[in-house]
Amino acid sequence: MPRILDHRLISERYFFPRDDRVVNPLEISTRDGCLLACAHWNRELSRTVVHFHGNGETASDWEHVLGEFFAECGWSLLLVEYRGYGGSRGIPQLASMVSDGEDIVRALRLDPADTVAFGRSIGSLYAAELAQRLPLAGLILDSGIHDLAERVLLRVTPSELGVSRGELDYEIRELFDQSQKLSNYGGPTLLLHARDDHLVDITHAERNARACKRPTLCVFERGGHNAIFATNRAAYQAAVRAFLGQMTTRLPPSR
Repeated sequence: MPRILDHRLISERYFFPRDDRVVNPLEISTRDGCLLACAHWNRELSRTVVHFHGNGETASDWEHVLGEFFAECGWSLLLVEYRGYGGSRGIPQLASMVSDGEDIVRALRLDPADTVAFGRSIGSLYAAELAQRLPLAGLILDSGIHDLAERVLLRVTPSELGVSRGELDYEIRELFDQSQKLSNYGGPTLLLHARDDHLVDITHAERNARACKRPTLCVFERGGHNAIFATNRAAYQAAVRAFLGQMTTRLPPSR
């Protein structure tokens, strides 16, 4: 039976795919045969940050600035490209993409103990999912979502989907219960959020932090949802660098 969250209207109104592509795409097949055009920067480094971007972005938006930054930190960067974005096949669907992160990590044979998941905005949902599925070294949430129902209901109504509010809420809890996923993850989590984020307000970060076992909440007084990095670049990078430094002290030397 088709998932409610894979409904055409949600895909059309909640995702904004573009065809902008990474420089050297790395095609990875998911368990259902969808080819994703990802990118892996500095793959010779054994420690890897797996990055899930926002719904209005593409992997190409981040590959240079983050690829170079993480290399300076001693980490490779694996940019996940969503279905229907930037050369990836298929169409973006909330539910169908839940297992894509795990498929990518397993396809590349990354060691979870040397891996950090990094999710921005909607990508925070998939980063948290990956941390629940695999024993990752760490988790980073940038402008992360706590309550997906709140976000979905801004775009569609249950009646448009042909379901009741209860049915929609049930499926969201089943697949995207952030409180449960974050509380199940025992590793350290860095949460980055702008106080004046008017798209995903600061209470999402606060609720996510309360659910985490080992949270570090970094709130920026300037910038908004789409300007958090550009406005606070030095402080943002310092927070991420310090977080990864903590990971490095617990991991064996790079091979």
